[in-house]
Amino acid sequence: MAAPHFPPHVCVCICTYRRNEPLERLLLAIGRLTFPSGLEPDLRVHVVDNNPDGSAGTVVERLAPQLPFPVGYQQVGQQNISAVRNAALEGAPADADLLALIDDDEEPSPEWLDHLLVVQRECDADVVIGPVVPAFSADAPAWIRDGGFFDLAQHPDRTRLDDGISGNALLRRSAVSLRGLRFDERLGLSGGEDQAFFRSVAASGLDIRYAADALVTEPVPQARLSVRYLLERERRKGNTLGLLDRGLDRRTPRPAAIRLLKSAKYLAHGVGGLLLLPVTRSRSSLVWSLCRVARGAGMLTGLGGRSFDQYKIQNARATGH
Repeated sequence: MAAPHFPPHVCVCICTYRRNEPLERLLLAIGRLTFPSGLEPDLRVHVVDNNPDGSAGTVVERLAPQLPFPVGYQQVGQQNISAVRNAALEGAPADADLLALIDDDEEPSPEWLDHLLVVQRECDADVVIGPVVPAFSADAPAWIRDGGFFDLAQHPDRTRLDDGISGNALLRRSAVSLRGLRFDERLGLSGGEDQAFFRSVAASGLDIRYAADALVTEPVPQARLSVRYLLERERRKGNTLGLLDRGLDRRTPRPAAIRLLKSAKYLAHGVGGLLLLPVTRSRSSLVWSLCRVARGAGMLTGLGGRSFDQYKIQNARATGH
């Protein structure tokens, strides 16, 4: 695979939906990025708006003159996060050979992109993934802070991975295009589209590496600080795994018996944790046990072919429908 140009041509792709203030903070933070390695790229930003009203366009129009890079804007009215992510991959400038993905509610550290570029160059990686660390408000419950419910797995620098996240990733565009990799629009309302995407990336033989210092923080909003949200999220995660193993993506099907065993394992661990509650007396332990039960149940529904549309449920709840 051909190495990127030097300086590398990089487009930061941002998918956004009704988060104008976080989007503004993110664009300004990208404008403050530093490149101590000397790999400062030819940088562009492409914003893809999932709001039919196109509200993010006003943010881009207002900030563009004061930013040290060109900013493109694209509106995709379809209420499907996978379709929007695909529009970002396809709508970035044609000469951008590296695409950096970051979510609209996240904030990168000043050397975020530099660390991604260093690992990509030194490992000749097709994909580089960085850590996303949760940031809690001062009034977040102690059981949430201590429970690690929003912590993602971290790895030694340059570790080879078989998974990834769309909130902090650098993609070699030619590699992804050559394999025909796209976000699955059947998961556009349920979530889990990034899990399915990076699982396909790994199954296609592309090299995924981890950049331990490419730090991004993600504020955890009040609406997610609840047992109901955590259980819905775990059920959705399990549902996605079950659907994938059932053959949703022809690249990554696995024997149903393996997922059945794993779902049974989650259910057993969850029930076992509940039985130990009189000893532990910990709310975090209680919620973790319930989460394991929810994930195991989600795996079973996915293997049965049923999709759990978490985003659709949450949007309906927020609008009162």
